[in-house]
Amino acid sequence: MVQRVTKFPGVEEQIQESFDELFMALGAPEDMALFCRTTPDFQGEIFLLTPAASKLASALGGSWGTVDPFSHRWIR
Repeated sequence: MVQRVTKFPGVEEQIQESFDELFMALGAPEDMALFCRTTPDFQGEIFLLTPAASKLASALGGSWGTVDPFSHRWIR
């Protein structure tokens, strides 16, 4: 999985719109998803892509880095 951290408020609409376009262009694959949440201090947003979506992270722009989903309690 990969993640991108941005300032809040920031580019959430741009990331979401780009993902939506890509998702629909690929036929809405069931294993492709984008998740978003704010940081605990509400100063940033964290975007997380599923493994299938992470293969296409470069198409969404910005800097995406590998992450353990347990590290931010994405998965408990």
